Amino acid sequence: KFRPLRLGEESIPRQCQLDDDDGNWPAIIAFPMTAQDLEDLRVKSSSQPTQEQRGCVGTIARWMEEKGFGFIRYKRWEVFVHHTQLRAGLHAKEGLVVKFDIKQWRTGNYQACAVQLAR
Repeated sequence: KFRPLRLGEESIPRQCQLDDDDGNWPAIIAFPMTAQDLEDLRVKSSSQPTQEQRGCVGTIARWMEEKGFGFIRYKRWEVFVHHTQLRAGLHAKEGLVVKFDIKQWRTGNYQACAVQLAR
């Protein structure tokens, strides 16, 4: 929750003052300093990848055999994977460590492809 500055307090450039739960003391949170910092913050908060990547290593977080798809945990994301993207002989199950590429599909979403066991 934000509060206005109190009488005698000065504005702090690029920072914001917050009260704690008791309303006793201000905490300071830095705002992004540059456009690149802002872009990094946007990318870090994204729920899915924002660019194609190769040679990723992650863990199958969820797999729904009856539906034929699941999700691979990679960094802070869960990347969609369809059973058609599993290399021959790979039987997906939760906890399996895999190597894969991330590609943007015609829908605009990013998905895992060429999924194989990590060596």
